Amino acid sequence: MPEAEEVAALFAEAQTAMESGDLRQAKARFEAARDVARDRGLRALAYAGLAAVYQSAGEKGAALEAIDEATALDTACVEAYLVRAEMAEADQEWPQALQAYQFAEAADPDDPRIQRGLGLTLCALDQFSAAIDSLTKALAAAPEDALLCYKLGEAFLGTGQKAQATACFEEALNLGLAAPESDEVRAWLEQEKARAAKPRPAPRPAPAAAEDEEYDPDTAPPEVSRPQTETSADVRERVLRRAAAEVSYSPGLHDRCRICRYPNPKGAIRCERCGHSFHFVEERKGSGRGGPCFIATAACGHVEAPEVRLLRRFRDELLLPRRGGWQLVRLYYLLSPPLARWIYPRAGVRRAVRRWLVSPLARFAARRLRRAAR
Repeated sequence: MPEAEEVAALFAEAQTAMESGDLRQAKARFEAARDVARDRGLRALAYAGLAAVYQSAGEKGAALEAIDEATALDTACVEAYLVRAEMAEADQEWPQALQAYQFAEAADPDDPRIQRGLGLTLCALDQFSAAIDSLTKALAAAPEDALLCYKLGEAFLGTGQKAQATACFEEALNLGLAAPESDEVRAWLEQEKARAAKPRPAPRPAPAAAEDEEYDPDTAPPEVSRPQTETSADVRERVLRRAAAEVSYSPGLHDRCRICRYPNPKGAIRCERCGHSFHFVEERKGSGRGGPCFIATAACGHVEAPEVRLLRRFRDELLLPRRGGWQLVRLYYLLSPPLARWIYPRAGVRRAVRRWLVSPLARFAARRLRRAAR
């Protein structure tokens, strides 16, 4: 039997076992598929299936390790990212869920499961403007989904678009929205109807000005001095002054831009509003345990990228406990920040470094971590 057919049969058996609740059989089938598969993509899918089994069994640590293995084999493994997102949603860790869905969207932006999860997660984070786009795409694939209609209405309401929100809420009720959301929607619609039916008071007529009234400086109210409008030069000077006083920090440690105060997501390297580039820390105290991997972060664009997570584990578990490894990490921290600052603004260099340097190192780290765990 060809490899692809054999692996597909094992996947089907594992899925059947998962649906019937036989997690032991599902785990055995996914492990068999992992051992049989030689293709990296198929092995990544097998690890993603194992992660789903571990998640169902409540073994979060094992599930995260399986996800790391899957994404190290195939950075575009959508199933692994979806399992990670579901785990984060179950724990109500919405930023982590958003991050996982964003990785999945980068791999397959047309998958309706990703758009659905992304939209619901953005709503949970009150990022309604971004949620509208994802929920609209998800509804195009599943127009009968009442919950999606309700969430889209919630997103419209969060952005102040009451007319669109009303239409979505009414459509959600027509599609059979379940309680308690349906009760909330009906109460809101009734409140809006009552508010619209309430008569508005007539505007008061303006008092007629006396024609022969003369201006008296003693009785006239004082003129209010209005502040002058800030010019673009003033804005630029203020921004540069604040930037000069800014303390450099590592990506992932701050989520609010020091320039415009925009609340960026955790791990951002550049502000989404003003484009301010966050600096890399050049001097670190202590051993560096738990800190970022500078070049890997610059190449992958995020401190929580799968490769960065694997390299951090490799550093913390295998390098730092050894004297030679600790010295190597210290030397890396001295030399890597300038390289990371040079790599990050160059998209082509980032892609090349990630493909030819970071990903092979991450695979090597995964193998060594597996060997150390035995």
